[in-house]
Amino acid sequence: FSKVTSDLYFDDQKLNSACISIPQSPLATNEFTLTPVLDMKGISAGSHTIKVEMYELWSSGEKLT
Repeated sequence: FSKVTSDLYFDDQKLNSACISIPQSPLATNEFTLTPVLDMKGISAGSHTIKVEMYELWSSGEKLT
């Protein structure tokens, strides 16, 4: 498994962090699906920024993005 952490930001405000385990096997593909975690109800119309940072932590605590 690869353990990848994702941080979700909306308008530069961190909303959520999740750890994703990705299996490594000969049957695995390069595609996988994530469950939606951002509900847009009640958000005013206009320009907004959505950012997802994905990284793997090394044993030293360094982020590998």
